[in-house]
Amino acid sequence: MQRYKQLTVMAAAAIMGLGAAGAAHAQGFGGYIGASVGQADTDASDLDSSTGFRILGGYMYNDNFGVEVGYMDIGEFDGNSPTSNASIEADGAYVAGVGVYPLSDRFNLFGKVGLFHYEYDVLVNGSSVENNDGTEMLLGLGVDYSLTPAIAIGAEYNQVSDIDESDVDAIWLNVRYNMGLQ
Repeated sequence: MQRYKQLTVMAAAAIMGLGAAGAAHAQGFGGYIGASVGQADTDASDLDSSTGFRILGGYMYNDNFGVEVGYMDIGEFDGNSPTSNASIEADGAYVAGVGVYPLSDRFNLFGKVGLFHYEYDVLVNGSSVENNDGTEMLLGLGVDYSLTPAIAIGAEYNQVSDIDESDVDAIWLNVRYNMGLQ
């Protein structure tokens, strides 16, 4: 029951954030949507890297500060031993404050600090042996390049600490559409 309350709170925060972005779009302000694909690694022993994705939306209150919400699927970390085939799957929702520092007319450096509410599932030989959830700090640092005023591409590094007692690091390739800009 506690898990559903936490998911409800995160979903409400995401809806409010996306609602703010939609309202900003109607007024021509700084709303955006985007997607990412990336590679994640964990410091847990004997687990391979995984490929994941994100969908996100946000609102920039001015040129330097904003908020972002999104869904992040970190992927499936596989590990093999002589006696079993184990994997860990993790995904969840996040909310983060965003700070932007312009490097030039087209390049921006940005950082993120927020919370990631995740659920992970441990599978051994295809059967779930553990399922848990939690909320941990999300940190991010990246750079983007504006192809046009409305479309930007970039790269981002994220770290989430202490998912099942392991840190998860991810590198993402991003594409973002700035609503209200042509």
